[in-house]
Formats: sequence, structure tokens, C-alpha cells
Amino acid sequence: TVFKEDLESEELWNKIAPDVDVIRLGKKDNFWSMGDGSGVPCGPCSEIFFDQGGDMAKTEDDRWLEIWNLVFMQYQTDGSGELLTLPKPCVDTGMGLERISSVMQGVSSNFDTDLLDPIVKSVGLISSKHHSYPNSPLGRKEHEFAKRVIADHIRACVFLISDGVVPSNSGRGYVLRRIIRRALGFAHKIGIQQPFLGELINVVERTFEGVYDITTKKDVIQSILLVEEELFSQTLSRGMQILQEHLNRGTLSPESVFQLYDTYGFPLDLTATVAKENNVIFDVEKVEALMNEQRIRSGAGFSWKHNDADGLNNLESLDGRSTFSGYESIEEPDVLITSCCEISGKSWITIDPCPFYPEGGGQISDTGTLTDVDTGEIFQVKQCTRLSGDRIALMLDHPVNVGKRVSACVNQEKRHGSSIHHTATHLLNAGLRKYVNGAIVQAGSLVTSDKLRFDFTHSKPLTPEMVSQIEGYINSLSIQQLPVYTTIMSLEQAKEANAMMLFGEKYENTVRVVGVGQRANPESLELCGGTHVSSLAPLFPFKIVSETSAASGTRRIEAVAGISALRWLEDKQRHLEKICTNLNVNPDEAVEMVLKMKTKLRQQEKELLVLKTTDVIGSGGNSVSIGNVCVHVIDPPENTTKKAFAKIIQSYANSKREGAPESWHFVKCGNLLACTVDPFNPDVKAGVVSAHAGKMLRALFEEIGGKGGGNDTFAQGILENANLNSNEIAQAAKEIIEV
Repeated sequence: TVFKEDLESEELWNKIAPDVDVIRLGKKDNFWSMGDGSGVPCGPCSEIFFDQGGDMAKTEDDRWLEIWNLVFMQYQTDGSGELLTLPKPCVDTGMGLERISSVMQGVSSNFDTDLLDPIVKSVGLISSKHHSYPNSPLGRKEHEFAKRVIADHIRACVFLISDGVVPSNSGRGYVLRRIIRRALGFAHKIGIQQPFLGELINVVERTFEGVYDITTKKDVIQSILLVEEELFSQTLSRGMQILQEHLNRGTLSPESVFQLYDTYGFPLDLTATVAKENNVIFDVEKVEALMNEQRIRSGAGFSWKHNDADGLNNLESLDGRSTFSGYESIEEPDVLITSCCEISGKSWITIDPCPFYPEGGGQISDTGTLTDVDTGEIFQVKQCTRLSGDRIALMLDHPVNVGKRVSACVNQEKRHGSSIHHTATHLLNAGLRKYVNGAIVQAGSLVTSDKLRFDFTHSKPLTPEMVSQIEGYINSLSIQQLPVYTTIMSLEQAKEANAMMLFGEKYENTVRVVGVGQRANPESLELCGGTHVSSLAPLFPFKIVSETSAASGTRRIEAVAGISALRWLEDKQRHLEKICTNLNVNPDEAVEMVLKMKTKLRQQEKELLVLKTTDVIGSGGNSVSIGNVCVHVIDPPENTTKKAFAKIIQSYANSKREGAPESWHFVKCGNLLACTVDPFNPDVKAGVVSAHAGKMLRALFEEIGGKGGGNDTFAQGILENANLNSNEIAQAAKEIIEV
């Protein structure tokens, strides 16, 4: 096929393959663009189809199999519909490997080729343990489709993770997480409820043996997939509950479908299937528009806009030599300024040799000074950044001319602090793999002169025992003053030595390896270009100061070592001394005293709460009843904490429910709205929300505006419009229970 206006392509095809039909098609089929907006490359395309014919073609759509596509990138859009000619046109060509394979192997589908069929069959074996076709909620055709989706997706997941992509909420990690969850959504549809993706790694490995290196990364892949499956399991039941609440009311808005997808990780396919089973439809195009907006926000979408506010792209104009010498020395007495430029009012230069470490590998850049060897003028080095060709650009506080000779001096204290924390980061990684999980993956790091931050894949918080073990491990090694050494070797030698490599990083054939301890049996061995101390002695003491969640499935540790740890401990000591002074106790008595005070305060809070609740209940409030819906309005209690306020409202609501257990009771206090009901009372009229306070409140907020939730007995939330009167609330609630 060719674009109907592309006569040149038609003429060429008639010359190349005179016996093959050439069909003209319109812009919808044969004109391709890389996106929307101005400046987007585009052009006509020509597609090659294979006629499967005969028994291969179950339908007319099955008959024509596209196997190749050529896009002639010769235009770009100007935003108004006009096409501008590109100065350097090109051809974007692509062949479908699986489709060519299906043609060569004489099968009707990509999934019947030796690239995918073994994986599909393995999915079938797993699903047969959970559901046979007669018992499956899906028919044979839908069941087969689900197996194919899972097979395709697990292959993609294995390849992505083996190439260093880790699930996250942005960029390529966001794409991976959605692929995993879509596969799990289809697994749920065919009855697979337990984690199973790890069982498919072996068949993917066997199928692509010799093409993709999966064997050495299997444990990591298995660990990451298991974490994602556990996370999805936690959100799936919640998402299904919310979906069912919407379906019970007979409506499903695009916003609700998107919320299920984005907030709860609920696959769109699964939502569509469940909605269809309940004879409910929703606006798919609107949902896809909302999803596309989220892709752009997360960085998973594509944008032709590029933000270079600092103009750092222009740094490549610095073409002078710049050889890094900072491993050997932090001072150079005589260096040459080889190039300079000014960008956004800032002066940038290159020097040769250069002792300043540029930001990279999670480590911040060096700072320091340059001193003119002739005049003694001092230039402050504010920042260093790496350029192509391993050159280094330095940002100065004021301009300097090319050709000058200067002495260079790195800020020693800052460099030493960064080196301490970079070495500590390597040992933290080793400690986590030793005491937590041998298959954890580094998901990010930051090394500064006074602290370190380390992100890693793990689904649960570390226990206090794990934290203590890791700290003890690193402090024990530091006390032993084990040596830290570096070796330059080939990448193959590093692999043979089992050196740890940053997951997903691409390395040159020659690499720098940093080891800790004895060379024959190192505590840590990693590929690394950062700066390190020569002995572990300066790392003592090492202290983990926080362990938190960085994202779904990712934990974050912040830690300090050496002088920074001592400063941190001194700061905590000062705080403890202040507490002891105010409590008039010794440090070893402080904990017991605080616990006593806490117990006494709680008792006083309870007594105060009882008094305030009695006042509120005694005041009665204003009430409106419509049928078995009662709305009570009370004034906010004065001088009350948020927590106490919520308890007072709940106590007041409970008193109303106990007085009329057959009714729904709503309590409005300012912009707060609470709901309570007796879920076991047979006289309660409930409708589609059943006798469940949380479901009722969520349904009510969809009608009148607000956000909140709760359990079957009590729920509360915030009204968007605090001026709604009792009658409006009661009427809206009455309509819900009468559906």
C-alpha cells in the first residue's frame, strides 16, 4: 500500500515488484506522524502485507498480515496544518520479527511461532491449576486471549528488568509497572490469584537463550516481579470493591475508571470486562484521554519540547582538553585553561589536567579554587559537569581567559566527606544484600559530603533488627580498618570476579572496580567511577538515620558516616540533655518519665473528651428527617484538637443511631459530614449501597461533592460546599437508598 498522493512510491514498487498489487490508501492508513503539535516529523508511508489466504484467514482482517513498514520522514508540522519540508529527510523502516517468523514457519499467528508459543503454553499450564475452561468465568476465546496477553507481557517484563528498568511511578518504570499490572489483571480474569510471574522466567530464558542475558539476572527479575505482584494483590481487592460500588448504582464515569487505573493500579481491560458483565458502559475515549494526560505528567509520554533554561547544551562548545586527575591528587600546581564560554551569565571553562570530580554516579561534584599563577587572582569553582568524551566543564564565579595557567585546588573537606559516604554506600548495598535480600536492586542514590541516600527495591519496611545488623556490619568492618582498593580491568574480567554492576548501566570494555577488604574475598566489589577513601577507618561511626518508602515497591535509606555521624549523634545528645533538663531527670530516667507523662496526658484527654461530648449531646443540635434519613447539625466544639473533634462527632453520631437504629444518621458540623448506620438492623432501608456507612457516604459525596470514607458502621469526610443545608443532604441520601 502507498499514500494516495505518493506517486513516486507507487512507480518504484511497480518497477521492483511488477507482479505485486499496489493499493492507494488515504491519510488515515498511510501517513504517519510522531505525535501532535508543532515541529513534529511526519510523512507518507508504504506498507507491505502478506496474503495468508485459505485456511489461514479466519476473517478478512486475518487475511492481510502487515510485515513491513516504510515511513518517508520528509515533512514536519507547523501547528496550523501546513507541512514544512525537512532539510534532511530520512526513511524510518521496520520489520515485524514475529510476523516474519509466522510467515516463515507457516503459522497463522505470532503467538504460534517458536518465539511465543512455549510461553503461551506455560501460561496455560499454570492457569489449568486454577481453572479449566468449563469452570472459567471466560469463554475459550477470551481465555486464549488472556493467555497470549500474559505471555507477551511477561516476555516484555523480563527483557525490561534485565536491561535495568525498575518499576516506578514515572518514565520507563511507570510503563513497566503498567505492563506488569495488565498481565496480572488478565491472570485474575482466568482465575490465577497467587503470584505466578516468576514461574515463567525460565521458559522466557530457554526461548531466548543465546540472544538475551537473563540467566545472571534471574534472581533480581524474580524479586522485582514478586514485589509487584504482592503490591498489586493489596490494591486489587480494594479496587474491585470500589468498582462494584459504582456498578451497583448503574453508572461508571470516565473519571472513576481512570482513578481505578491510576490510583489503585486496576487494569482498564479488567474494568471493561467487569462492567460488561454488569451491563454498564463508560466513555472509553475520555478515559484514554485522561490516561494520556497522566503519561505526560509522569514522563512516560513523549514530548518534543526540551527545557534547557540554563543553556547547558551549549557546554559542548567547550572543545579544550580536560583529563581527570582527581583519583591521584586533589591539587594541581600548574594547569592550562584550554577553553571557555559564557552561558546564561555564568563562566564555564575546561582545564588540563583537571582534579575536580564532576557530578556522576550519584555523587555530587567537587568545588574548590583556581589561582592565577602570575597574579594570584582566585577563582571559585562552583560546579563541575561531565561533557562528552570524558571532558569536564567547571563553572566559575567570574570570567577567565583561555591560555592562562592556574593552580587548581579541590575543597579537601568536601571531597573527603563525599568519599566517605560513597564508600559507605557500597557497604550499605552489601549489608542490605547480606541481611535483607540478596536480590535487591539499587533504584537510585545520592552521595554528598555530609550524608548518603540509597533507594532499593523492597516491598516492606526494614525491621529494627535488620537496621541494627547492617549498622553493626559496617561499623565492625570500619573498626578493622579494612583497605579500599581500585583495579582497572576488562568488563569480562569484572564479570568473572562477580563484581556488582549498577543494574541497567551500560559499561565500556575497560572498567574501574572498587573493592573493600581482602582481594581474595572482598566484602564489596563494585564497578564505580566515584571517589573513595583508602581505608574504612574514616567511616566509623556509621548510622542509619531513616528508612522510609520512596515509592511503591521502593524503600529509601538515609545514613551518615564518620564526622557527619558524630555531628548527628552530638545533635541528638543535645536534644536529650534539653529534655532531661526540662523534666528534671537523668538521661537514663528520661524514657520512663516521658511514658508516665504520656499516660497521664491520655487520661486527661479522655476525661476532657467525655465532658465535651456530653456538652454536644446535651445541646441536641438541629435535626431534619426525610423518611428514614436523619440529618443532625451541630456547632463545632471550641478549643478542640482535630483528633478529639472526630471522636466527639463519632460519639454524637453513635448516640443518635442508638436512639433510632432503623434510620440512617448524618451529622453535619461545619464542612465535616459523618454518616452512621446499624448494618445488622433488618429495618434499615439500604438500596444499592447496602447497610454500609462508608459506601453510603462515598455515594452521597458523588452527588453533592466531597471526599471521605469509613467502615460499615461509621464514616466521615469533608463537604466541598459547607453551605449545603440539611434538607438538601437528606433528600440526596434518600434518593440513593431508593435506587
